[in-house]
Parts: sequence; structure tokens; C-alpha cells
Amino acid sequence: MKGNKAQVYAIDHHKGSKELKNSVITTDGGPINSLPQFRENIFRAGLNNIVTPLIGYSQDIGFGFDKKIDLLFIDGSHEHKDVSGDFDVWAPKVKKWAKILMHDAYYFAGPARLLAEIILEQHNRWFFNIHDYPNLAILKRLN
Repeated sequence: MKGNKAQVYAIDHHKGSKELKNSVITTDGGPINSLPQFRENIFRAGLNNIVTPLIGYSQDIGFGFDKKIDLLFIDGSHEHKDVSGDFDVWAPKVKKWAKILMHDAYYFAGPARLLAEIILEQHNRWFFNIHDYPNLAILKRLN
């Protein structure tokens, strides 16, 4: 990996999550759009040349994405079908010995079920690394 020179692809539709839609009130009363704030944050951090935003839904973007990945961080819908779909689309793009980090894998049923399925059914492909991260599961690709 290239350390702080590694290319980062940030995938998000920027329309908020199911959990947020009921608790966030926008200043203009319209729909959530986090893209302007995201772009501003990237610019202020000086990461314009490192972070490439990919606007849309993870699985839609994943089907056309043809690069190999050094580190994949999955943090999206907590529904099992959605997180499973994300994993199915993106995991094959992860390089050998690279890692997948799954957020919310211990607090929500969908990610937790997927993690259990990976450990039980794909144990020859992924090494599950247990750390003291209360809400982050780490998998390393073995082959």
C-alpha cells in the first residue's frame, strides 16, 4: 500500500440513511444532501488529489468499478440484503492480503448476520481478526 498516497474512493449517494431521515431537519426543509459538506471537508483537509467521490449507490457503482482495492471499509445500510450485496460486489475487488473493515457488525442484525455467514461459509477465503474495536469487524483476504 502507498500509505498516505493511496487513492481513496468514497462511495455515497449523499441522501442520508434510513435512520437519519427521521431525525435530521435540513435548513431549507428539502431532502438531505451531504455532498456539498463532504466536498468542503475534503478540500479543507487538502485531500482533493487523494479522495475521489463516487456519487451513487454502492452496488450500482461496484458493478462498473474495475480497480483492485487495498482496503475496503463497508458502512452503509444495516439491512442484511443490502450489506450482503455490498460485500458480494466489492469483496472480489480486494487484493490478496488486503483487508475489509465492516462497521456496525456487532450492533445491527444485518451486518452481524453477514459477518457470521462469512466466518462460517468462507473461512478458507477470509481471516477474521478479533480486536478490541467495539463496532468494527476486520477481515483479511487469504486468497
